[in-house]
Amino acid sequence: MRYMNILKINNLKIHLIRNVLYKFCLVIGLVSAMIFSFYHHTSILMQFYIGYVCLKLSIIFFIATTACASVFDRIKSDNN
Repeated sequence: MRYMNILKINNLKIHLIRNVLYKFCLVIGLVSAMIFSFYHHTSILMQFYIGYVCLKLSIIFFIATTACASVFDRIKSDNN
C-alpha cells in the first residue's frame, strides 16, 4: 500500500529518465576527455586531477543509473 505511487510510473518514463541520465554521463565523459587533452598540451597538473574527477563521476553516475533503473524495473515487474 505504501508504494502504490511506484506502480503509477510507466516504463516509458523510466526509459526516458535513464536515457537522459546516460546522455548526461556521456557529456561528463566528453568534458573529461577534453580536459585531458588540454592537460596533454599544457602539462598543468590541476587539469589532470579535474579530468580524473570528471571521469570518475561519469563512471559512477553511469553505474548508479544502470543499477537504479534495473532495480526499479524489477520492483515494478514483481508488483504486477
